Amino acid sequence: MLLRPKRLLFLSLLLVLISAFAQNNKFSISIQLPEDAESAEIEFWEIDPARASPEEQRQARSKLVRTQEKIYREEIPAEFRFFRVRSIHKTGVPGPFSKTFAIVDFVQKAPQQTVIPPQPQAPQLVFVRQGRTDYLVGKKIELQQEPGTTTRYRIGDGEFQEYNSPLIFDKPGTYRLEIVIEDKNKNVVSQKQYIFRVELTPPETRALIDHPINSRSGVKFGKESALVLVAKDDESGVAQTLFRIVPLGQDAEKVPFQNYTHRRSWHDTCKSAAVHLLQYYSVDIAGNQEPTKSQVLFCEEE
Repeated sequence: MLLRPKRLLFLSLLLVLISAFAQNNKFSISIQLPEDAESAEIEFWEIDPARASPEEQRQARSKLVRTQEKIYREEIPAEFRFFRVRSIHKTGVPGPFSKTFAIVDFVQKAPQQTVIPPQPQAPQLVFVRQGRTDYLVGKKIELQQEPGTTTRYRIGDGEFQEYNSPLIFDKPGTYRLEIVIEDKNKNVVSQKQYIFRVELTPPETRALIDHPINSRSGVKFGKESALVLVAKDDESGVAQTLFRIVPLGQDAEKVPFQNYTHRRSWHDTCKSAAVHLLQYYSVDIAGNQEPTKSQVLFCEEE
């Protein structure tokens, strides 16, 4: 059973083909964005932010420009000597900045093309949001590792460990997971923290017959009766309830389960035979599925 997450969190990578030059302080940059990006941000600095300390960055002058133009041009004051670029995803989430470029290089040299390779992105984990809580779908997290990188993680306040196998969360509770990706030189290229809850208790479903016929032979499903399925989940909530009604003698595996959306009348339930097998189960928002339950329905005949 696959559930569609209500919310999925992820970053856009930046693949920018830069052709930049300056004549009389005229700056020009050609930008090629990935399909899931809506715009790009260009950040100009009077110092190299990659080499500056946080305090130096706070005191330095900088300028941030957001553009959707494929070719961006502007008169750049001489005090700005460096720039870097990043993409903005359609959801408004910014990607990582590119490396820093010196504007003077494009002034002193002939026009050139520089390809900024994609940077490793933060892992895309599958959560579904209920209220203000993100629930992990299932109990396993698998991370994809890119060549030339090392992935490290820690859970809660534990020590960082190198990732080499799926992470299993087999106890319910709230977790804080931090994931760091390093390049071959041990530089951190991606770091993100996730807070989520693990729920492992499946929902419970009951089958009720409204207005049954009570006879000496037992309870029957009458023409005025209705089948009601009631599902309950005390934490993440019920995502859906599925059922199938199989006439006696028919192969149950050839009858598909269907989504329960309303009370089932005698016409819906009993028209094709006097005895039926009812099977049903529910799935909660966190992806837990209860075992299939079975019940025999004896129907009032026409």
